[in-house]
Amino acid sequence: LCVEAMPCIVRTDMSDEEASAMMLAENVARENLDPIDEAQAYQSRMETFGWDTEECAQQAGVTCG
Repeated sequence: LCVEAMPCIVRTDMSDEEASAMMLAENVARENLDPIDEAQAYQSRMETFGWDTEECAQQAGVTCG
């Protein structure tokens, strides 16, 4: 299947942290996400932006428990 055009929104006014939060939320919502990949995504944001587990969960749209 080849798609010639896909509707999208391009945002250039986001900080790296905002873009990273958006990517985290989109990736965590994937059904086939490997638990190791998910853990690495959280760890990366904790190291890069100083997020704690509650901030990671909030940005990803998941519960922390």
